Order: sequence, then C-alpha cells, then structure tokens
Amino acid sequence: MISGWQRPLRQAQGGEPAIILAGPAAAEDKMFEGLFQPAHLIIILVIALFVFGPKRLPELGKSLGQGIRGFRDALQETQKQLAASTEEPKDQDAAPKG
Repeated sequence: MISGWQRPLRQAQGGEPAIILAGPAAAEDKMFEGLFQPAHLIIILVIALFVFGPKRLPELGKSLGQGIRGFRDALQETQKQLAASTEEPKDQDAAPKG
C-alpha cells in the first residue's frame, strides 16, 4: 500500500507511472511560494528603516551593491580562467616537428 507521501503526482506518457513523489521537497517548494510579494518587500523596507535609520540605510544599500558587484566580477573572472584552462591546445603546439 502506498502512503500519502509516496503516491505519484501524475502519470507519465504511455501509461507508465511517473516517479515524481510528493514529500518533504514538495512541501519546501510551497513554503517559499509567494514570499517576495510587493507588500512583503515594503514591510521589510519599513522595518529596515526603523532598525538602521534614514542616514545609514543608503550607506548599507551602497555597500551591499558594491559587495554584489565584487562577487559578480570575481565569478566572471573565475569562469574566464576555467574556460581558458579547458581550451584545447593550439595547432602549433600539437603539430609534430619533423
């Protein structure tokens, strides 16, 4: 007997049962659904305004933006280095001399 947490959510094409199961992962997806609605973001901004004050809030935004920009630049640099290290050797080096 299949319990409620293990029953398939839908049937695959061709009549074969799908292996998609309801469980903790499905519950986690619904837990964060609709988290960033405009009303929620406004409430978070108002709380941040009360906690940090109107003078420090722009400074925090600026430093957060700089941190994100630095992280993005470092990530792009790492991707470039990885791409350069995985390139195939040029034909000049691979050609036998003889």
